[in-house]
Amino acid sequence: MGNLKNMFKNKLFTVPLAISSMIFLLSFLAGVYLYDVLLPVIGNEISMDNIEVGTLDILKNNMTVFYVNIGLSIITLGLYGIFANAFNGLTLGIVMGIAHAKFGLKTTLLRIIPHGVLEIPVLIVSTAFGFIVIGLLINLINRRKIDFKRLLKQNVLLIIIMTLFVVVAAVVEGQISMNLR
Repeated sequence: MGNLKNMFKNKLFTVPLAISSMIFLLSFLAGVYLYDVLLPVIGNEISMDNIEVGTLDILKNNMTVFYVNIGLSIITLGLYGIFANAFNGLTLGIVMGIAHAKFGLKTTLLRIIPHGVLEIPVLIVSTAFGFIVIGLLINLINRRKIDFKRLLKQNVLLIIIMTLFVVVAAVVEGQISMNLR
């Protein structure tokens, strides 16, 4: 656990995490304020009653998103992470805004918060890996010493923990969140 604690002191991790978090948060806030433009277009199309998605489907989807986010964020040196965070934040904001208008704050929060507390950090962390690579490259260019073994251990540990978050979030979403009113 000391490895994980040290990770949060490492700028190679904290700066990318802050960048990913800010992109997601700003996009989410924009989405919350944009929903009223979309509500007249969507009308009564939104329903929370007929959602029939199983826990395994949710798990498969979220696990795929998690690992694709990591891979594409690394390959594109964070560019994909910017777009993924902007899209996911905006989408969540719009959905929450519309759901709030149609079903009220209580139902909206009950349907999102129980699994979202785990799922949103997973999205943000998975897209931070591209920015970590940029930080590594900058440090290499500037000939700063990097403990690759420690960095690799920390990132593997983080991926394992986030994978567990995905599993727990899928169970909570499939078994609990979808049944809350």
